[in-house]
Amino acid sequence: MAERKEIESALIKEACADAQIKAENMANGMNASLEYPYAISEDGFHGLNEYFGVANPKPPMFKKIQYKEGDTAKITYIPSRIRMSKSVNVIYRLSNK
Repeated sequence: MAERKEIESALIKEACADAQIKAENMANGMNASLEYPYAISEDGFHGLNEYFGVANPKPPMFKKIQYKEGDTAKITYIPSRIRMSKSVNVIYRLSNK
């Protein structure tokens, strides 16, 4: 359990750093700079798109598969590597350059 928390902590740190770099690049494109984050979330800001009148830009790619009771799942392939990642959503305050 301790190893999982360490890995998750490292992934969140990496995701936050990546989010800041991307936000800085976007702000530079608008001739603005980042001041500080207003909010951060792992799950997104539900309803925020609708608040600004924007539809969901990323619809879900996968649907949940429903299994009937009694169905058995068999593992047919075990991957040699598993890629783990974490994503965050951040809202920054911007200022003019």
